[in-house]
Amino acid sequence: MPLSRKGLALLYYLALEGPTSRMRLADLLYGHAASLQNLRVELHRLAQALGRPPFPKGQDPLVLPPWILLLKEGQGEALGGLEAVGGLEEWVQGVRMALEAPKPCGREALLEALEGMAPPGLLVLRGRLGSGAQGVAQELARRRDLPYRPRPHSTGLVYLEPPYPEEDLETLLRGRALLVLWLLPGEEPRFFLELRARYGAERTWVVDLPPLTWAEARKAWLQGLPFSQAAGAYFLSGGQPEWLPEFLSAPKTPRRPLAQLELFARLLPKPAREALERLAQVPGFFSREVAEALEAAPHLAALERKGWLVYDPGRGYRFAQEAERRLLATALPPGERERVWERLQGLLPRGALPRPSLVLLRGRRGRERASLPPEGKGVDPLGEGWAVALLNPGENPWLAVPSLGEEALWEVRGEAWAPEDGALYLGLRSGGREGWLALGEGAFALRLRVPAGPFRLGFRGLGVVEFTLGAYRLEEGEEALWALPPEEEAQKV
Repeated sequence: MPLSRKGLALLYYLALEGPTSRMRLADLLYGHAASLQNLRVELHRLAQALGRPPFPKGQDPLVLPPWILLLKEGQGEALGGLEAVGGLEEWVQGVRMALEAPKPCGREALLEALEGMAPPGLLVLRGRLGSGAQGVAQELARRRDLPYRPRPHSTGLVYLEPPYPEEDLETLLRGRALLVLWLLPGEEPRFFLELRARYGAERTWVVDLPPLTWAEARKAWLQGLPFSQAAGAYFLSGGQPEWLPEFLSAPKTPRRPLAQLELFARLLPKPAREALERLAQVPGFFSREVAEALEAAPHLAALERKGWLVYDPGRGYRFAQEAERRLLATALPPGERERVWERLQGLLPRGALPRPSLVLLRGRRGRERASLPPEGKGVDPLGEGWAVALLNPGENPWLAVPSLGEEALWEVRGEAWAPEDGALYLGLRSGGREGWLALGEGAFALRLRVPAGPFRLGFRGLGVVEFTLGAYRLEEGEEALWALPPEEEAQKV
């Protein structure tokens, strides 16, 4: 028995609005005196169509059961045809308007969240070089109609960045200003600790300024640019909004970001700074043995504490931001760079990235299959498809795809960009087996023969990928398809 339009409307309403009373649903669907009786009849029909009762007897309000899932992606108009059901026209139009409205990007959403702050108070923006803390402060001052002050003052919005004016601390504490502090990574300075100790928790806000996502950057700074140019600028700038324009205008020699980085490094003792520049020649993770060869081992703890390095117990040290490493690597004179590489001979690890291991099988693409929306980690949804930006070594984003219940052909289409000294890999994991394939530069179209059951697509390396995913029935044929290696050759991770 097929679902009626009213039954479908009822399920959509519960999926989008949450638990709803029977009276409210009856009024929306029927709007007359006998509406509750009509609703009981509709619930009986719904149980017949679904093959089982969707709601426990007597449940009120009605709650969508976990075994009914809402498919949020598809072709055509949202809730098509349901505007004619009962009194749902206004609700359907409201849902469509919400779906069509442009979604605020991360920085926009942050500013909207901060608009409710009122002076006096302390807002701490934690972010790396190029993160755009000053721009956030200026825009917040404009939205709150507060005078923007880049130095200590008793009123308005006061923005401060390192080095902090220690002598004006009491002036700030006696005033009625909204104090915005840019806090760089590493140890928290005394100036910040003094302020934090004086402001109560109800007057203090601490927020992070992470790099822009690829989707955010593409909508603003990188709009209209060819994929390869946009991806290169995004990756090399580390997604930092202040650095993006610099890498667009001078991708090989961005003077301002390098000057900022070198100035920040001068806060380190000279031996530690020189050790940092030598370590910047090492791509990816490195061991203490490598640091010893570069006479940098005595400074590792300080560099980690100051936020320059991070440590992974399984892999060793790496720069906190690959973009910063690449910039600092250019600061070392060519002769010293050559000496560093002489010392590194035989010390750098091999095989950190997966080896290509998918195999070629045969088949043919049949008709398209519908599928449930995937879920993932480190994979950003775009208008159509997804994007993956691997800005730092060791990142391992993945997309979990629900089962179609049978072997199928999945088509992955998109564009990829990797730095000249790097590479990108696409991985397929299903049923305990795993295989990898190198993505070339530019456009790609891959057809994957995937066993029945759920599977994961993974990404490794450095770079940016945009892609779409489509499912098709697998038919007999002679087309070359990439598939997992035989079980006895499977690569375990």
